[in-house]
Amino acid sequence: MFFTEIGWFGMVTLLVAYGLVANKRVDSTGLRYNAMNVVGAAAIAYSLIPLQAWPTIALEACFILIGLHAISRKVFTKNTAS
Repeated sequence: MFFTEIGWFGMVTLLVAYGLVANKRVDSTGLRYNAMNVVGAAAIAYSLIPLQAWPTIALEACFILIGLHAISRKVFTKNTAS
């Protein structure tokens, strides 16, 4: 597999997501930002498997879970604001 290329893709995805939020192009609680974080973290975690960098893989897994939780709240929670 192309572990290095996938890792670069993940890194670029995370940096673009951060740049979009920092420049107020996307909402930090929105689906796009959280989806980009999940995809980027998953790509980085996958790219680290051959190196057996377990602490960093575990960290990326935590970022994935946080992002998925935020996405699920956004998708499955009713908007109570009027």
